[in-house]
Amino acid sequence: MVMSDAAVSEVFPRRSTRGVFVGLSVSQCLCLLAAGVAAVGGMIGLGLPAGPVITSPLWVGLAAAALVPVSGKPLVGYVPVAAAWLGRGVAGQRQYVRPVWRTRPAGTLALPGSRARLRQVVDEATGAVFVHDPAAKTLAATIAVTHGQFMVVDDDEQASRVTGWAAFLGTVGQSGGIVRIQTTVRSDPDASVGAREHWRRWPTKAPEGSPARVSYEALLNDLSAATEVHRSTITIVMSLEATKRAVRDHGGGMTGAAAVMRSRMHVVEEALPAAGLTPAGWLGPDELALIIRAAYDPARSVQLERHPELVGDLDEAGPMAVEAHWAHLRTDSGWHKVMRVGWPRRPVAPGFLHQLLMVPGVRMTLTHIYEPVRTDKAVRAAEHDANDEANAVEERAKVGRTETVLQARDRQAVDEHLTELDSGWTDADHVALVVIAAASKDGLGRAFEAVRAAAGQSVLRVDTLIGQQDELFDAATLPLGLKVS
Repeated sequence: MVMSDAAVSEVFPRRSTRGVFVGLSVSQCLCLLAAGVAAVGGMIGLGLPAGPVITSPLWVGLAAAALVPVSGKPLVGYVPVAAAWLGRGVAGQRQYVRPVWRTRPAGTLALPGSRARLRQVVDEATGAVFVHDPAAKTLAATIAVTHGQFMVVDDDEQASRVTGWAAFLGTVGQSGGIVRIQTTVRSDPDASVGAREHWRRWPTKAPEGSPARVSYEALLNDLSAATEVHRSTITIVMSLEATKRAVRDHGGGMTGAAAVMRSRMHVVEEALPAAGLTPAGWLGPDELALIIRAAYDPARSVQLERHPELVGDLDEAGPMAVEAHWAHLRTDSGWHKVMRVGWPRRPVAPGFLHQLLMVPGVRMTLTHIYEPVRTDKAVRAAEHDANDEANAVEERAKVGRTETVLQARDRQAVDEHLTELDSGWTDADHVALVVIAAASKDGLGRAFEAVRAAAGQSVLRVDTLIGQQDELFDAATLPLGLKVS
């Protein structure tokens, strides 16, 4: 794409490399300390040279865990993930089979693991369904949105929509009690529901059995295999703890919470047009049930969309079985892989994710999760980071280490961040997750290679989230506003 002089380009910041000591994190320092203790203990207890040699598997392993990176993170950083994975295996939580005869509390969602606590609340005033998390004390609502072809508008319009989206995140994120915003874009086979309904109502069809009619109806039947449709939703999550006074003022309980949520929904609707987005309605129980069922049973998604009566109620829309593996997940009729997006380190123009979203023949969900940070807290954190960078410069000077290009860029990013906050921009913690689905394990491997190639064309990378597939699948695929850790 040719960019005009007015085209916007941005560089995504990355996590700082300064650490707590010469660029090392606390866990790395502890690991190296344990390696030193093991080496010295072996030398004292067994003498030289036998001591260090005999204990070398221990201290070399500890040093490697501290210093060897995997996907940009040291091996020791995966210890909590591996421990949690083993713990879920011992507890039998890596496999889920829906109990047939066991009853569940009324109104809960039939989801595996900790998501089984989620409850549905239907708002009588709007018909929207709210997802209540009693443990986290949150309430979530999801709106479907439509948008034009972003890539075909000129650079000025793209820049305007980018600015509008930033304003949307700032406006909604700073609304009272909003703790999370989730955007989800799903690429699904086109069930051609609209085309079929249009054909059913067409008053002057060709005669039954005529070549023209037979050809057109065959085209409608083949449409789902040849075309895809992209659907977008935005989920807002409101903290009931942070809004308890407002909830109480509106009558308390779920009635008051729904009234407060409706006011936040109005803020969302008012802020969307500036970002080039059009509200298409807040999801009700039937729409959310279809999304959940299709996510776990992708082979039947087209059939379910054409015949929504087959989906059933929302509280029964979960999976029949889930089997978690180290680097992928298997559900009713699909194999899935959850990945995290690694942002590009060079300037990119708006729409740079276009190549990733448009991988032909790959069923994909791209989810962005934003957690707004209060402005005063963001400023304090930015000032603290600036002081830490200054101290890191002094520390490197004392030990005789020269500043690398990456460290210089870290300092520049911290200064720019503080300047942007002082200029009125808001802050948010952010992660982007990609989920791909296929009908077989081999198909999943081919889809992964296609997505990885498309990510390279978009100057970014996708990293498989090992040991967390079962924990992150729901958060990355379903518009429930779940927290990601």
